[in-house]
Order: sequence, then structure tokens, then C-alpha cells
Amino acid sequence: MADGGAAAADFTWCAGQGAGEPVTEDTTDPGLSAIWRFEKAFYYDRDPVAARAVGAPEAVMASAERLRIGIDALEPAVEFCVLADPVSSGVYDVTVVERGPGIDPRTSSQRFTTAESGGSTSITAI
Repeated sequence: MADGGAAAADFTWCAGQGAGEPVTEDTTDPGLSAIWRFEKAFYYDRDPVAARAVGAPEAVMASAERLRIGIDALEPAVEFCVLADPVSSGVYDVTVVERGPGIDPRTSSQRFTTAESGGSTSITAI
């Protein structure tokens, strides 16, 4: 799916496949918006520097170099959908559902923590 336009893609097909609601670029929740920017940079844009930049400088998360390893392991045609379940203020349980031609559907779950600083919200831990 990395070859199309993000605005034209359907990022909500995983609704009901796990806890939480689908997250898209249209979300108004600042924490969910940060999560969306991270997942889009990772799966769709395949840009580890942009993905890491969504995190605060001191965030407990992988470096851009480590993110590159994960991105390089993705199949070219993989599609993703993000489900997020708010746990508390700025804390979300996130499930990413992956699918694609020749790919058995799979999920991964992580807890994201976000915080606002200087007028923008960043990821502080994954």
C-alpha cells in the first residue's frame, strides 16, 4: 500500500478485529493523532526518521536505525490498520492489524504513552 495516496486509502477495515476504535488522520484526539503519525510514517511512508520524530527526544522507543530494520522486514504490499483503546489520559493500548496478498493476517499490540509539550503532542513511550 506504500505506493498510493494516504488520503485515498481505507485505514478502517480492521474495525471490530480487536479492542479500540480505528485511528485515522482525521482523529481529533492529540494522543491518537501522534500515534497515527507514527504508524503512518512506519507502515505507509516507510520513513524511520519521520516515525522517530513523532517521539519526544527522550522517548522510550526504538531509534530510527532500529525502526529501519522493522520497516525493511515489511512485505511490499502490506496494508495496516490501527485500533486504539484509551487506558487513561495520554495512555493507549494500540493494536496494529496487518494484511496483504500472500500475507496471513497478523496483529501486534503495544502500549503508547503520549504527552503535550510546547503546543504539540508527542509519543513518550512505546
